[in-house]
Amino acid sequence: ISPSLATDIEMMAFHLESQFDMQNLASMSKLSGSWKLLYSNAPEISNLAKKLPLGFALGPTYQPLDIVTGRFENRASVVHQMNIAKLETDVVGDVSVSELGTLNAIGVLNERGNRINVDFRCIVFKLDEILGVPLKHPVTKVIIPRLANNAVQPANDITFLNDTIRIIRGGDGSLFIFERDELLGVEQMLSMDDREQLLTKVNSPKANDEQAIVGIGSDRSQQRNSPELRFLFKDSR
Repeated sequence: ISPSLATDIEMMAFHLESQFDMQNLASMSKLSGSWKLLYSNAPEISNLAKKLPLGFALGPTYQPLDIVTGRFENRASVVHQMNIAKLETDVVGDVSVSELGTLNAIGVLNERGNRINVDFRCIVFKLDEILGVPLKHPVTKVIIPRLANNAVQPANDITFLNDTIRIIRGGDGSLFIFERDELLGVEQMLSMDDREQLLTKVNSPKANDEQAIVGIGSDRSQQRNSPELRFLFKDSR
């Protein structure tokens, strides 16, 4: 989108945040559901949207979330303009209500009860289609995030919430705007059994030998040790 449109979107988000000045959103049941990402100025999103190599582009991105069981996933597709291949990424993690009085990465105090802690458990990369033909056995790679020793707890502040729109600010102040997607639901996440099987495999001693481990809150160069992350962040600044 154009810089002027991006500015308009961010001003409208700021207006909603300021006008309604909501509190205690982190514990509201309406957080649960499937949310489609409409806009973000976060570098990790904008770089993917603009700079994927070899003709690939970021497709629709969804965040199914279940506040009752403390589960979330970030599901995104990566498509090719000539339909050479289709990839999917799924970030699997946990969410919990942050304690009042905690500080995020840029020093913002949680004093309104709107902060959610985010713990990343694993990132699944899946190549599931080549030349328009679905693969019977998709090629899968799992990456295990590990929080750096000196890193602040990852957290998001929910700054606006109604039945259809959710606005959040990441720990670095980045803006994310989501729209509730009624065509999807919490059932689009991994089932509890499938999630447990995945995380059990991820946390096994054998998995630590076979799967890539990347740092969160560490130097970005350390986050690109795996070829999958080098591909996603190619040429981004």
